[in-house]
Amino acid sequence: MSGPRISVVTPEFCLHVLDLWPDGAIPVRLVRTERVTGLLDANGRADILASLDAARFQATLPPPGFAETLRDVMSRRWDNLRADEGLEAGTPATLLFSGWGKKPDYGDVAFRYTITNWEHDEDVVTDEYGVSLQFATYGGDYKHVGRASDRPFSVTIGGLGEGGERIHDKADAIARAIKRGRRADEVAMTCKALIDTWRNTAPDRCGPGVVLVNLSPDGTVEAAAIDGNGARGVQIPAFP
Repeated sequence: MSGPRISVVTPEFCLHVLDLWPDGAIPVRLVRTERVTGLLDANGRADILASLDAARFQATLPPPGFAETLRDVMSRRWDNLRADEGLEAGTPATLLFSGWGKKPDYGDVAFRYTITNWEHDEDVVTDEYGVSLQFATYGGDYKHVGRASDRPFSVTIGGLGEGGERIHDKADAIARAIKRGRRADEVAMTCKALIDTWRNTAPDRCGPGVVLVNLSPDGTVEAAAIDGNGARGVQIPAFP
């Protein structure tokens, strides 16, 4: 299953909102190192996070180096999965990595990287394992406290596949909520509404509920799972 997930990065919060897996797995990890504070989630294969070798990651890596290492480790792990389990090359697996960090040549940055073997944009170059590393960053003084409408933000929605254009208006609502200075929990509920709408549109491509994870720049995490049994707090493990 490869359900939708949404990533939002602003100066005040980083949100990941994604499908709750049928077996209750919550494939999200907190990354907090010397140069990186972020969230890492897996789509397509919930177990891909558990297979990443934390020993390969150095605390001194800036966001681009950390993301490159993610791709390197995932590519080889993906190749092993295909060999061990006979998975087809087109079986989806995606890592979404976003948050804040420091680059030696740039200073403070906010970032988002998508490491994927299937959600390729046009003309994206893949490695020998069919995995691409796509990135979007904004940097500089992203901590400034000017008017909400002037603050930088970035939103991405993945995992929709064919028919995703049907919820374009819901996607616009997320940007409007951020521009109006809504709190992280309010923006998260707007994201949840998009996934709920998609569940009605394509129920066969969605899980039984939604996971909402809010990360603050200081590393504080708040997370909840919402499904047919109501809402409950969940713990997000740290990685590496």
